[in-house]
Amino acid sequence: MIDLKNKSGVLVIVVLFLLLSSKTMAGSDEANPVFNGVMRAIDGDTLMFKGKRLRIFGLAAPEMSEPRGPVSLAAMDDIVNGRQLTCEQLDIDRYKRPVVRCFEAGRDIAKAMIRSGWAFAYRFYTADYDATERLARKDGIGFWQRTETEPQQSLNPLWIALTSALFGIGLGMLINRKLRLMRRHSE
Repeated sequence: MIDLKNKSGVLVIVVLFLLLSSKTMAGSDEANPVFNGVMRAIDGDTLMFKGKRLRIFGLAAPEMSEPRGPVSLAAMDDIVNGRQLTCEQLDIDRYKRPVVRCFEAGRDIAKAMIRSGWAFAYRFYTADYDATERLARKDGIGFWQRTETEPQQSLNPLWIALTSALFGIGLGMLINRKLRLMRRHSE
């Protein structure tokens, strides 16, 4: 319990309150920065604006190292190339990139990418684009022309290398053990 008769205790509480509220107020002025201008596509879900990478909210696209990555980049480039965009920051991701919702003349960029079939709705964070993805899937456009469509099915080359190496090590150990057993029985 706080002793209100103790002036230093009250002063500490008031100072803490002011510090916390001023930080919150200062943060609220910058809570949703807006990025306006012509941007460049880095991949199917990332834009570059004045040297800053912006991650588009609600959208998942293959990485450039994956087989479908360049196709997704080309689709994003078709949508944003040379056009004036307005992007509102919603959050910051684990890579310290602003997560943004972007529009070009009122058109939602994420929705356009998902509707074209060259990106997926990122359901981990939002259900905003589920219906849009269902339409692309129903129409069989973009990635939905194939049977292997879910982003989770894309195999990362690093994962392939790692599992191959582990399999190789395991197989090598098994063969080595078998050879040792054969040598023992022949002696």
